[in-house]
Amino acid sequence: MEIEGALFCKWKIKDYQQFQELIPQHAQHLLSIKKFADTLGITQTHLNRVCHTVTGKSALNVVQDFTMNEAKKYLLNTSYSIAEVAYFLNFNDPAYFSRLFKKRVGVAPGEFRKG
Repeated sequence: MEIEGALFCKWKIKDYQQFQELIPQHAQHLLSIKKFADTLGITQTHLNRVCHTVTGKSALNVVQDFTMNEAKKYLLNTSYSIAEVAYFLNFNDPAYFSRLFKKRVGVAPGEFRKG
């Protein structure tokens, strides 16, 4: 039973690593979690289980972590407005981007930029 569990764990890690590689490749046009799963040849449910097993987070939270880290880079290293950063990261609504950023990071994008 332990060998089967270890093999299953290796598959999960492999699936997670492939998912991690896909996220930046599609950063300009982020896919839905279902499309990420389809691209990997697994179900959305399996992708979420994999992410929960490896990180304790849902697949959506993994994508949002990546997106918020990208947002932080743009806010700190460019003079783009918050709306431009939002649009660049595929948010159609800069206000939603700002709310999500504050929820995930703990401060509003403008405050984060000021340091």
